[in-house]
Amino acid sequence: MIVNVLLTLLWLSGAVYVFAMLRAARAKGQLSLNLESIGLGAVTNFFDTLGIGSFAPTTAYLKLRKMVPDSFIPSTLNAGHCIPTIVEALVFIKLVSVDPILLTACIVAATIGAVFGSAAVIRLPTQIVQGVVGVALVIASGLYALQNLNLMPGGGSALSLAPSWIGVAVAAHVVLGALMTFGIGLYAPSLIMLR
Repeated sequence: MIVNVLLTLLWLSGAVYVFAMLRAARAKGQLSLNLESIGLGAVTNFFDTLGIGSFAPTTAYLKLRKMVPDSFIPSTLNAGHCIPTIVEALVFIKLVSVDPILLTACIVAATIGAVFGSAAVIRLPTQIVQGVVGVALVIASGLYALQNLNLMPGGGSALSLAPSWIGVAVAAHVVLGALMTFGIGLYAPSLIMLR
């Protein structure tokens, strides 16, 4: 029941988002397709499904090609990866039987964090946003290194958590949702934390 409600809400939010995005693009005269951007999204979202995340490689490419100003990168990432992320969620929620209470709680927590994070990120100078992203990437790479050196457990297969740990996961997803608005992906950090 909960899973069906989540899937329905995802479909509806995706439809509303597509409508709003097309409307805004038409109003600004930006309905034309850009093959480079489409290719970038296809590649980075493919790797996102593998747990690598799409925000870091997209950020690197955007900066390398100077496609958007640094101050636009967080909003470009969130807007550009929204629909592919909804599609990923629809597929994975249907295929992987995660505890629906944990799943719902983490989605709601990340959404709450994103609401507060977006309010903060639009007011901060670009240098602070860049610093937050840099620190987060250093932490993530350190955690990956610890896991690969067998100094930290990884590769878990649990599909639920004990009730006391659900609270920790929810609190962490509020923070991860806020960091997502800075241009830091949620998927890979969530995987690191929940493993």
